[in-house]
Amino acid sequence: SSERFLGQGYKVVGVDCNPIMYSRSCTHFKNYIEKGQLILIDKCIDSVDNEERNFYIQPNCEVWSSLNKDIAERVNSSETVKVKTITLRTLIETYGVPRYCKIDIEGHDGIAIDSLFGMSELPEIISCETECLGKNVDPKSHDFLSNVRKLHDLGYTKFFLENQRNNPRP
Repeated sequence: SSERFLGQGYKVVGVDCNPIMYSRSCTHFKNYIEKGQLILIDKCIDSVDNEERNFYIQPNCEVWSSLNKDIAERVNSSETVKVKTITLRTLIETYGVPRYCKIDIEGHDGIAIDSLFGMSELPEIISCETECLGKNVDPKSHDFLSNVRKLHDLGYTKFFLENQRNNPRP
């Protein structure tokens, strides 16, 4: 989605702590970064700023990499790297309130949403996942609507839920 918004002239702030994906993005979006249209931050979204966390990289499917080892290892074992943290709240306070905020952080979407409570101004639109389960989680014990409830508690009143199983990755 970053490429689509950049192509439409929007300013984008992107966050990715996976060193492989961050490096790939820096190369791919070099022109946008040089123009100042794209700011890339190599930290992970978490509940506190400037702490170090283990981040688990899934080499066979980098988009499944996560702060949660069980999520990163849904299929195969992962590699561990140390990453620094930042809250979504700090990003918004630093770079301004975006119109659209996409949260896709493999099991930590709720943590990002939690940091928005108490803010006077919020993004108009937030996109997040309602589920991302590790291999040891019983789906029957998971509250799939917890992030929707949090967004409702923040004041959001319109929701669109899409089953990603209907849009499988190649």
